[in-house]
Amino acid sequence: MTTDASIMMLESVEDANQRLPLVRAIVRDAVELKADVLARQDRLLDLRERYPGEDGDSSPYSEEVLQMEESLEADEIRIDELIQELQLVGGKLVDAAAGLVEFASTLDSQPIWLSWMYDEPAVSFWRSQDDAPAERKPLEPAGQNAG
Repeated sequence: MTTDASIMMLESVEDANQRLPLVRAIVRDAVELKADVLARQDRLLDLRERYPGEDGDSSPYSEEVLQMEESLEADEIRIDELIQELQLVGGKLVDAAAGLVEFASTLDSQPIWLSWMYDEPAVSFWRSQDDAPAERKPLEPAGQNAG
């Protein structure tokens, strides 16, 4: 994985932690919206399976389905906007449902991703660019000056 050109490189873990109040607000909105979108997608799938329209006949839920589709589309656009807002402060939303955010940085002159989850008090994990996001490692006290 290479660092996205649209993601700014942060100097240190402290730099990432200083951004957390704004990052946390953006990610909170994204996590809540993503949970709502996933629930409505499940509802939409259920309606389509239970009441499929046949031969052009509309089901009793066709209006609800249409409204849900439009609402889901608008909310997906809003999630994309939140992702862009996060990029402006140096974050990359890796998993909107879990609230996983990464920040591009360096450790011992090697590019890395600093990793933070929505429920964590501070940035305290990292991974190499070759590792998957789930392969987060704790920052060692000596590694607290990543950057």
